[in-house]
Amino acid sequence: MEAVEILHPVFTVSGGVTECIKTAQMAACFDVPIATHWMPNVNVHLVAAVSNAISAEYFLLEEDVLNFDRIVHEPVQAIDGKIQVPRTPGHGVVLDEAAVARF
Repeated sequence: MEAVEILHPVFTVSGGVTECIKTAQMAACFDVPIATHWMPNVNVHLVAAVSNAISAEYFLLEEDVLNFDRIVHEPVQAIDGKIQVPRTPGHGVVLDEAAVARF
């Protein structure tokens, strides 16, 4: 019996990136895919790091209310439905200090 068909982890509420990787690895043991939720700037790295990820959720800046891209210096962009993994060290997220100050 299977409890889920796809896991939808949110690293901001499930213990961080490391815990999401552990969750993805455990799911892979049971052939369960993951599809990450929110913040593609971080999730693109998670999706690239595990074998059972099927997508990184991406919100359009123009259409969505809670959008992390508003405070990121260089947000990732989806082109033809794909996000290029940044080549910067770590998670690659650099906050735009002026944008953060506005919030």
